[in-house]
Amino acid sequence: MTEKRTDYIPAFALCAALAVYPLLRGGWDLWSQLAVQLFLLVSVCVWVFLKLLGRRLPVPPASSLLPACALLLGFVSVQASPVYSLARPEYQWWAVSVSLAFIVPAMSERWRGYALAALLGAGAATVPLAFYQRFLFSGVQAEATGPFFNANMYAGYLLMLVPLALLRRKWLFSALLLCGIALSGSRGAWVALVLSSGLWGLCRLRGKFVPALVLLCCGSAAGYVIWRWGGISMHERLGWWHAALAMIGERPLLGFGPGSFEYVFPAFHAQAVDGLSTIYAHSWPLQFAAEYGVPCVLLWLGWAVSRLRSLDSPYRWAVITVFLHSIGDFTLNGPAVFFVFCWLLSCGESRLEEAALPDGRRAFAAAVLVLALSAPLAFGAARPFMAQRRLIAARNSYQSSYPAHDLDRIKRLVIANPDDANAALLLASAMADSAYSTGDKSLLAQAAIAYERALRLNPFRPATYTEMAALSRALGRPQDAELVLRRREVRFR
Repeated sequence: MTEKRTDYIPAFALCAALAVYPLLRGGWDLWSQLAVQLFLLVSVCVWVFLKLLGRRLPVPPASSLLPACALLLGFVSVQASPVYSLARPEYQWWAVSVSLAFIVPAMSERWRGYALAALLGAGAATVPLAFYQRFLFSGVQAEATGPFFNANMYAGYLLMLVPLALLRRKWLFSALLLCGIALSGSRGAWVALVLSSGLWGLCRLRGKFVPALVLLCCGSAAGYVIWRWGGISMHERLGWWHAALAMIGERPLLGFGPGSFEYVFPAFHAQAVDGLSTIYAHSWPLQFAAEYGVPCVLLWLGWAVSRLRSLDSPYRWAVITVFLHSIGDFTLNGPAVFFVFCWLLSCGESRLEEAALPDGRRAFAAAVLVLALSAPLAFGAARPFMAQRRLIAARNSYQSSYPAHDLDRIKRLVIANPDDANAALLLASAMADSAYSTGDKSLLAQAAIAYERALRLNPFRPATYTEMAALSRALGRPQDAELVLRRREVRFR
């Protein structure tokens, strides 16, 4: 298919997103996720609108059926999640990344080259920041995080770019990216790079003695680094992986919902007194299966493996390298890293085809429908961010009103977002706090009801059971308190 000027719209949008998204704290904050989602949504809607006006309908390649089914299963997982309101924001950024399988085929080879240049330039530009963090910011730090919130995720992002630079013989970019990995202090990144290099050597020198020697050296080096990496870090990881496997065993089909690991984790892991807590399983495949379910993982991995065969060598080894790193870390749990990862995979898709629409009136009606749907989609995408802002504003309003204890704003928030687990918990704790300070028994009883609602929306927070039991004792209901604590023991056995 020849390149059309209308195809410049999604191509430019993807180039901009690939360059900027990782710089926005790796997409960690909801505002950065929303900014990228709205930017891409508007770009794609305008592109499809113009295509339909020209009586052309973009037709995704047949191979995109697998990611489409994965998206559908992910949506079902959200609806079936025991922490529904907490799962929805995570699914949004994940769905946007997987949807690249339908958009990237519209990019020509020329625009993919521009996107790659933007990606490498953005990655190299983070290295001076890492140097500043490591040596100049508040004295000497042990590790640098770049624009990301975590050093391992930053290293994983750079690790993904190293094969793109090395295999295209961009030596300056390669040196900068490797320096960034060294500044991050991530030993796991070096392990993944060594293993990936060994696999690359085997594929390049198949059938000779050298590959065996290369693999032996790489395996020995990787084993040494892993041994040095042992101790508490590896011991804790084994516990987290075991918890993820237990979660998969309990809900293998649909999982607990996107982003649910950090909330459900306490029910599957006995925290040691001196142990480390976590919001990630530190193994992306395991956490993916625990949250989305095994069928969704198989569909997505089936698409990914099928795309590997059609990728150019630099793209293929970039995908393999970061995947190796994600096996023992949470690299691909970062929204921006996963976005780049899915773009690399989608570059293996065949070019987009177009179907002619002979009926001009129907084509125009379809174009208008696309514009009409863009508004509710945009408002729907913004809902988690707006809910978070209202939650923070309500919490601040309550704290600033002390000791008057103005609960009205929190109540309005709960009415507007009846399924929001965080809002329900805020109302329950605020009502209990106000009742304790004023001695209002009726408000104390209302707080008990609010706590029960908060438990229904998120039954995996241990402290909620403890707070509710204390509330029952304050109401003179010791039997109810024992019942709540028994529920806690059953949930967190």
